[in-house]
Amino acid sequence: MKKCSKCKIVFHLDERSRCLYCNSLLLTVSRDDTVGLNDDLTAAESMFKSDQPVINQILKDRAINEVGRRAFIIGCYFRSRTFKFMYSFSRHEFIMEKSFKRVLAQPLNISSFLMLPWVAFNILDTLFVRFYYNGFCPKCKWKFKQFSENQQHDPEGCDYNREYSKIIDDILSGEISKSEFALKKYSEAKEKAGRKSAYQVLCEEKDFLQGMLDVLCIWVSISILIILLVITVFPLISWIVNNISVEF
Repeated sequence: MKKCSKCKIVFHLDERSRCLYCNSLLLTVSRDDTVGLNDDLTAAESMFKSDQPVINQILKDRAINEVGRRAFIIGCYFRSRTFKFMYSFSRHEFIMEKSFKRVLAQPLNISSFLMLPWVAFNILDTLFVRFYYNGFCPKCKWKFKQFSENQQHDPEGCDYNREYSKIIDDILSGEISKSEFALKKYSEAKEKAGRKSAYQVLCEEKDFLQGMLDVLCIWVSISILIILLVITVFPLISWIVNNISVEF
């Protein structure tokens, strides 16, 4: 096992080298009998039926209550903070619960000026989600695309949503230090059974192409800002210079 000397959190997965919450190096400690987790699909799946708090004292101490901060923590866990990964998390969170709790799928902030293409996509995708995601599943507590009044949520999609919610809740509550092993085993079992796993999808949300697209997105945004600045400022400077010339 690994333990964070700063947060005092014990991580049961030996692969982790740094603390998820403070990024401190983890210390290796002797394994005890607190793991107690079966690695079969049935036992692991039962974990997803229990309700978990989204924010516990760890997050309260660090004031992690905004979408951007939560996305940062999730990105730290899966070692990906690309624009696509961050937007994907915000979009999934946007369709959780019965009502939309914000205007856009991904809230705008100061960094939005450096990701203008994603801002445009964010606006269009938000309109799509608000128009088509008009059903609510009481089992997974997510909205889903409902095209008729009697249409029920797809069982496989419902299972995926419950797995996704469990992963996010555990990461944000600190429970991931105990459930990480079972989550990975559950993901592997679903993959072998030919079912889509949220954990596997989140782990795959990173590649070199996404990083290159982020760089391209930033350059496009800077170019757009420069063009807007030139169009706005140069005529003003020209007007001021002309008026000064007339006076003299």
